[in-house]
Amino acid sequence: MVAEGGLTEKEAAVYDRQLRVWGVETQKRLSSAKVLIVGCTGLGAEVAKNIVLAGVGSVTLVDDTPCAQRDPGNFLVLADADGSRTVAQACAAMLREMNPLVDVQAQAGPPAGSGLEREAHGLVLDLTGDPASVSASSVACRAAGLPFFAGGSRGTIGWAFADLGEHRTSYPSWARAMAADVGGRSLKRVHPVYLMLRAQALSPSGAGEGAGAAAADAIARLDEELGRPSSLQAEALESMTCTAHGLPAVSAVLGGILANDVLKAVSGRGRPMDNFFLYSIADGAGVVDRWGDA
Repeated sequence: MVAEGGLTEKEAAVYDRQLRVWGVETQKRLSSAKVLIVGCTGLGAEVAKNIVLAGVGSVTLVDDTPCAQRDPGNFLVLADADGSRTVAQACAAMLREMNPLVDVQAQAGPPAGSGLEREAHGLVLDLTGDPASVSASSVACRAAGLPFFAGGSRGTIGWAFADLGEHRTSYPSWARAMAADVGGRSLKRVHPVYLMLRAQALSPSGAGEGAGAAAADAIARLDEELGRPSSLQAEALESMTCTAHGLPAVSAVLGGILANDVLKAVSGRGRPMDNFFLYSIADGAGVVDRWGDA
């Protein structure tokens, strides 16, 4: 049975609290949203959980990593999960239990697969934390005119990125953001986490276990050029060389920020980040920073 405003009675009951916050029309827009999440990392699990509980229409997960090799921060994959399943399949099953009103599916294929049907979705997130994968997703979403978010975390630091095209303002592409003139800013306005991300993007090792040392060398060279040693910089280097995964606390913070901005982009309520959110436990704060302007 359809309740007042076009939502079913079950939807109205489940989403009662948030309906009081943002109203029926916003919830209807959320309920029609189709979201693709590439990468079931710890951050991916946080974002997926948040937007599923908010009541988006559908979520498709892409990550054929075996459950036995899951990101240790992915709380949606239980320790005794079936080893023959992928993390995307395991996550999808848990998310459907959290909110049966949302259509949650697992799509076969590696996160960075070129055959992803991004065009079948209204919004795409690449949460692999791998700059190469993010770059490929960014190019595909730009070509299809789709809103795009990305994010990653490593140790005690993390980042999020948005490219919404011409959404209220003109968003730079990922490629432009990664090629921005670092030397054109005062030293105090260059966040070390952005330098880390730039160095990681330049490193041929990508985002895997062996990426830390190579990217750390690259970020040290960037830091030397800027003449900018700092305790936060030291933390970034340590995070990159010690682990390939983000701490659950960092993923939780980033997951909340990213999910909230996804809901803003889908519903039209509020202004999403423009265009980076950079976070570090060292200073206990997140910074919104824009990179990529000509």
